[in-house]
Amino acid sequence: MTSGTWSTGAAEDAADAIDLLAQALAAIDPDTARALAAVPTATAALRRRLAPAPAEDVAGVPAARSGRARRRGLGPGWRGVGD
Repeated sequence: MTSGTWSTGAAEDAADAIDLLAQALAAIDPDTARALAAVPTATAALRRRLAPAPAEDVAGVPAARSGRARRRGLGPGWRGVGD
């Protein structure tokens, strides 16, 4: 997805709605079912395109640090406010 287009989640929701609508319309009669037979294949292809690409293994590259010290708890013995 690019900026200005649908989000991945919205496109997946739309594909689900299309599948459900195709199933409901296909239940009307056999001619409708034949006409809509390609819909599940098309929405499955869309979902494959929306799936994130497998992440490449980048060994040895540490995560970026913000430079701030790591936050720590209040320590043993802290009982809370009002105790």
